[in-house]
Amino acid sequence: RATMLRNLIEQGLVDEKKEKVLQQYKNKKISLQRAAELLKIDLTEMLELIKKENLHLDYSEEELREDLKGLR
Repeated sequence: RATMLRNLIEQGLVDEKKEKVLQQYKNKKISLQRAAELLKIDLTEMLELIKKENLHLDYSEEELREDLKGLR
């Protein structure tokens, strides 16, 4: 019973964090890459989340260059 309650609380915290990060992204306070980092997911998963949440993809050419640098 305590384990189930703890799991529910943990999931609630994860969901709350996800909502806050998505709101920051939506309000252009953080980049797509930073949102992915905060959620501890890769860029592909972040793109899927953006699509799932029906959010506008705000990804500039400059951000793409920065992300490609990180892959080298």
